[in-house]
Amino acid sequence: MKLSVPAIDFDVFHRTELPQRLARGNGPLAWADLKDAPPLGFRIPGAGAGYTYVPSDGTVRVAPGTAEAETIVELDLNSWRQLACEYRTPIGLAYAGKLSFARGDYTGLSRWEAALWAMFMGRPVYDPALVDLTDASGKPLDLHRRFAADTPLEEMRGYFLKTGYLVIKGLFSQAEIETLREEVMRIAAEATPGDRHSWWAKNAAGEDLLSRLLYLGMKSRVIAALPDDSRLARLASMSEVPLIAVHDRMDSPVAMLKVAGAVSGLADYPWHVDCGLGLHPILCPKIVMGIQLDAMTPQNGQLYMLAGSWRYSCRQGPDTNYDNLPVVALETEPGDCTLHFAHNLHAAPPPQLARGRRTIYVGYCKPGFEQVFAPGEGPNDVLYTAQDAFIPTADVAGKAASG
Repeated sequence: MKLSVPAIDFDVFHRTELPQRLARGNGPLAWADLKDAPPLGFRIPGAGAGYTYVPSDGTVRVAPGTAEAETIVELDLNSWRQLACEYRTPIGLAYAGKLSFARGDYTGLSRWEAALWAMFMGRPVYDPALVDLTDASGKPLDLHRRFAADTPLEEMRGYFLKTGYLVIKGLFSQAEIETLREEVMRIAAEATPGDRHSWWAKNAAGEDLLSRLLYLGMKSRVIAALPDDSRLARLASMSEVPLIAVHDRMDSPVAMLKVAGAVSGLADYPWHVDCGLGLHPILCPKIVMGIQLDAMTPQNGQLYMLAGSWRYSCRQGPDTNYDNLPVVALETEPGDCTLHFAHNLHAAPPPQLARGRRTIYVGYCKPGFEQVFAPGEGPNDVLYTAQDAFIPTADVAGKAASG
């Protein structure tokens, strides 16, 4: 990975730049999610006393030192710079082993994450009262709508840019889907734990469960052609900025194989964004297209979306309540195609059936990502340990909390 990180001065940022951003409006944006949050401190070991972010009077105050902080995050200067420009997120830094805590633990940092992006980037925290989910006439959108493949692009685009997701019926024929299924299952039969082109979980009996296949285009000419398929390229043009297909970087194309009974590893996906490890400013607005090889139902691990969340930052974690929010469970048939912005909050819980749905995902990003990642590289590489296994998120957070 070739990433040029801005040489931000830690002290100048906190004494001058950040207070200016807060005064220009970022402070109130962050305050909207911080009314009950305890102060958070950052410190570069060996480089001074650090600074503390204190929610105060409708904004955030930057206080010198960390005496007021309930949680004190310690990290090296380059890691802090990556956080400040959203090249890495808190969980991305935790996976990379870059965080320790002089006081408190990872939960104190996680509580602030959505507000940090408001402070640093000016991106609002998700509030359903602010999200416009109405059509041009002011009527509420049908959040479960499935579009015909021949629907005019502008009609689909208006919906997509508001909800952050889209379902298109029958974009691929039955014959195409059968061929793609055969290719995915052929590749799955050759996958082994530790090959770095597949993700695995374990069930209660300790058995390996294959949950994801990476870089399918390297193993299948049929799948390699998907990113350049004219139907998908047409849909990618709905972005507000030009995007290009991802062929052999950032895991793409990927097949997700939902499996039941996983007790460890990466098989089920709580609420998250696909840029959740970092690089949102470089990758997004990334569009992820899912070619549905099976029906997507409540029984086989369907995809859930938080409508309209792609323009915002969202609180995540086990203590986050999504009641009374516009959460939508997508339902599809084989051959349907789903689209979502990578930054739209979504989840894929475990299936109730022994074998869940199978989906091929293809990505489209802003030009420039190919200068950051070489073929076969991507942000998810940090998920691998030296043993080519995966560490569950909870274990990473716990390790970071203990320093």
